[in-house]
Amino acid sequence: MTQDYRMLDRAPGQALMTVHAEAIERVVCPDPDPDLSYLDPDTDPDHAAENAERLAAYRTGDWSCLGIKAKASFLIGLGEAAIIQTVESPGLWGIESDSDAGYLSEVFGEETGILRDLLGQLGVAVIDG
Repeated sequence: MTQDYRMLDRAPGQALMTVHAEAIERVVCPDPDPDLSYLDPDTDPDHAAENAERLAAYRTGDWSCLGIKAKASFLIGLGEAAIIQTVESPGLWGIESDSDAGYLSEVFGEETGILRDLLGQLGVAVIDG
């Protein structure tokens, strides 16, 4: 979980310690050191040729691995000012970049659930709708 913050002047009545669900962002990051051991020919001899071809395509840059996280920001009151706090879920890493869009959305949904739990532990309300 990363936490970044910055200070700002708070407008009267500005909501503190809340996140609107639609403001939760998807963060996609490159995974520079993925575990590709599942493509090792010895791991699955029945699919050794397919795995070797897939690994070769990775090495030529036809696809890569990435991580998906969920991120949200909220305000913490500090007198007349507020701190903007940003929190991210840990993320799921080693996702193949050419994965189905539905799978990527599913992963983001799971990361959003983890982020909601983290926010709840911090006393931040997530407002749906």
